[in-house]
Amino acid sequence: MRVQMGFSGVQGQGRSINANSGESLNCYLEPTSAGETILTRRAGQKLAFTLPNSPVRGCFSDSEISYWVAGNGVYKRTPDNIVKLLGNIATVNGLVNFASSGVNLLLVDGVNGWDITLATDAFAQIVDASFPPNPVNINHLNSFFVATFKNSQRFYVKIDTSATWNALDFATAEGNPDNILSQKVLNGELVLIGYETLEVWGFTGNADFPFQRNQGVVIDHGCIAPNSPGKANDALYWLGGDSIGSGIVWTLSGYQAQRVSTHEIEQKIKQILLIEDAFSITYQIDGHIFYILQFPSAGKSLGYDTTTGLWHTLGFRDGTTGLENIWRASCHCFSGSMNLVGDTQSGKVFQLGMDIYEDDGNDIVMERVSTVSKNAQDYLFYQEMIIDLETGVGNNASPGEDPKIGLCWSDDGGHTWGNWRFTTMGKIGQYRARAYWEMLGSARNRVWKIRVTDRVKCILLAGVANIKQGLS
Repeated sequence: MRVQMGFSGVQGQGRSINANSGESLNCYLEPTSAGETILTRRAGQKLAFTLPNSPVRGCFSDSEISYWVAGNGVYKRTPDNIVKLLGNIATVNGLVNFASSGVNLLLVDGVNGWDITLATDAFAQIVDASFPPNPVNINHLNSFFVATFKNSQRFYVKIDTSATWNALDFATAEGNPDNILSQKVLNGELVLIGYETLEVWGFTGNADFPFQRNQGVVIDHGCIAPNSPGKANDALYWLGGDSIGSGIVWTLSGYQAQRVSTHEIEQKIKQILLIEDAFSITYQIDGHIFYILQFPSAGKSLGYDTTTGLWHTLGFRDGTTGLENIWRASCHCFSGSMNLVGDTQSGKVFQLGMDIYEDDGNDIVMERVSTVSKNAQDYLFYQEMIIDLETGVGNNASPGEDPKIGLCWSDDGGHTWGNWRFTTMGKIGQYRARAYWEMLGSARNRVWKIRVTDRVKCILLAGVANIKQGLS
């Protein structure tokens, strides 16, 4: 009897591995127009250019031109890949935020604000006495810059044609007395994100103050990580926290918060000791729009595909130690028809691509753990396993000229694992190659794990086992 194995099931291990062992590392599910589901490897990273300082702290795209902060340096990168130093800021680490009026580009680093004149590359610190200290977030909406500040309920605005800030041009997030952690512009409105609540302000253009809170719109799910809010697929996502708990990922749909994390993902977040330093990256590639949660203290990365509503994990394999750590991306912008991400560890800027099968010279470890194979606790005898995948994908040069796929299994529901057994994925042009294994023993609660590390295209279509059912 042939049965399909659960390689395309639930993503993420839950409270009990026995109940749900499914896990995806550096791969995600993609529905096809034929009604099938494939498992595909995530985008790889190759070096686009290198900034003189490190780490990369933030970026902004102005079409073909992009702006970057690395260490304390602020840089402009031109279409011909020339990197120009515009100036230096006073801090050397921590994320920065940008906002542009089309004439001026402002950035804030949590301590000061800085102004770039786009036409001339003039760079200067904002020294206006009316600009409060410790700005943490900056946005631009309907000809106004909007700035929020550390440990404050206030947000300040400035018309973008004015050279100065007015100390009286502020309002207070008043739906709940919690400080503003972050802000995002969503669908033409300003969303103020606090510890306990979110509230939405609309643009009125009033001469006294151009924004007004939408009465009755207070979302009672706050944010625990100030840098976790991110926009993707016309929605806002954030790592939640409020008076009753934390560790749920929410999205704002209309004026309602909807939970998008699963119990399995929330269990992963619960196991992380420090989640307040989490930050997000959003990007679109090949029709998938991703919201990525990075946990730098824990060295963990979680990815949510807003297109399919499914989660996966990401990791960067250290070529020296062989250990998986946080995915090496601190920020993202789309510039010059490229998805670009800054490195969390160095001044490197990487290009993302589905036809890039490495991470800056390091292998991408793609793993998928199946759900538990069981049938009324009867013994199942596994005569053969066939992994249906795109074969004949070998490269002309090492590594990957004869790529392999590995299989191992656990007979105790995913707690302990046996040794890897490898078979070919087919050298280049060997499209009839089959990935299969024989004489696989028997078990009641078997879990399968597959792995590919070779630098080749990897798309898994299905897993099929030839089994005999025994007695309990």
